[in-house]
Amino acid sequence: MKEPFWRTLSARILFAFAVVILTFGVTTTLTVIYIADVGREIAVIRRGYVRLALDAKDLARRQEEVKAYLVDDLPSETSAARVQFRLSALRSRRLHVLGELQRTLDSLTTFPPRHAQRIADSRAMVTALTEAIAATAGDYAALAAKPPLLDASGLVAPNAAYERVRDVERRTIGVKVVELAEFEERILASTALTLENNERRLRRYTIFLGCSAAFVGLLMTLWAAFTISPLRRLRLAAQRMAAGDYGAQVAEQGPIEVSGLARDFNAMSRAVEVRERELVRSERLAAVGKMAAGIAHEIRNPLSSISLNAELLEAGPRSADDAEWHASWRPTCQAITREAERLNNIVEDYLAFARLPTPRLVPEAIDALITNATRLVAEDIKARGISFTLALGAPQATVMADEAQLRQVLLNLLRNAIEAVGHAASPAIELTTAVVGNRVEICVADNGPGITADTKPHIFEPFFTTKAQGTGLGLALSQQIILDHGGELAVRDAPGGATLAIRLPLLPK
Repeated sequence: MKEPFWRTLSARILFAFAVVILTFGVTTTLTVIYIADVGREIAVIRRGYVRLALDAKDLARRQEEVKAYLVDDLPSETSAARVQFRLSALRSRRLHVLGELQRTLDSLTTFPPRHAQRIADSRAMVTALTEAIAATAGDYAALAAKPPLLDASGLVAPNAAYERVRDVERRTIGVKVVELAEFEERILASTALTLENNERRLRRYTIFLGCSAAFVGLLMTLWAAFTISPLRRLRLAAQRMAAGDYGAQVAEQGPIEVSGLARDFNAMSRAVEVRERELVRSERLAAVGKMAAGIAHEIRNPLSSISLNAELLEAGPRSADDAEWHASWRPTCQAITREAERLNNIVEDYLAFARLPTPRLVPEAIDALITNATRLVAEDIKARGISFTLALGAPQATVMADEAQLRQVLLNLLRNAIEAVGHAASPAIELTTAVVGNRVEICVADNGPGITADTKPHIFEPFFTTKAQGTGLGLALSQQIILDHGGELAVRDAPGGATLAIRLPLLPK
């Protein structure tokens, strides 16, 4: 089953980097938006409020000039042409400044929404001021046509147009101009203060976002480090294996790649441990074999002499006196002969162990091979009063085997089983075959005392035995034969007695 992509190491690292990039992207975007907003504030100040405040101040000065002329200078004028010129010039300059105000307001097409009301109020005040100034056009025309000049007696003749213009300029237009100038000055000061506050907020905001982004980046870095931490366990386990700890295992946890690598490492560790154990065992067996061959060679010749002399002594007397003497020693000579024969059998076992040949593998039908191998021993088992069951369940199974060596293994296992059930109330031995996967399994089971937990790890070691007179080579020799066949010989857990299982690879059909 294909694992989901999000469980992979690459997906998790990609996610961590994506979160970091997204965090910095959001931080950058928000900062840019805030800076852009501050930039629009600055633009409104630079292109709008500063110019409006300056023009409003200029308009106030122009208005003050008009009012000063009407109140202070015009009553002392003696020339109508001069009055017309001065009024026209002063009013033109004032209208020019008023036009600049209107153009500045018209240029403010884009601005932050919070400035809409302020700009609308400025437009309304400029419009009202323009209308008020336009309303005085008739009175100014009448005043220009008939200005209040000094007469010969030094008195000014009454003039209604002059009174109306002076009153409007002082009480209406003058007040509106002052209000406009003060309003624009307040707006400029307020906007500048807001801009300062925004600058401080922007600095704090940028610091906060930067710290947040750095914190998220640190979290993602720690998370990524935690995600790949199993790799460190793998490295340490590899170092332990290199140091000789071939059973080093690591937890098969983490992302798919890491857990898969851990499984492969554990499998490799177990395989290396098995191979190392087999290598040590092979080297030990080789050394033991050489030693056994040397000892057997040295023992065999004197053992033959002892056996021969014992037989000569046992052969019988030549005279009556000799008969009496030999009668007392005959049992001793027979004991010597029996023990020499037993020692000779042990020597033969040692030599067989030392000279174990390479198996000559040919295709063999496993059930037929077992039937032939157990034909004679089955009768001996039954003669001992032991129940023997032969259950063959692999009629089509064929393996590559050396028939003689495999028979030797089977007979050895059966002999061990016979000895194991010697004191059982109802002794029984069962030999079964079955196909398990791509292997055939041969099991020899008995209902004897079984194999203890302390004994189980050592039963295949050379010279290890629980028998009073055993050599400890039978199972070691059997295991080596099965290993040379590419199989395995193992003890299977059973509720009672002991079960030894031979597993051999099947020959493909």
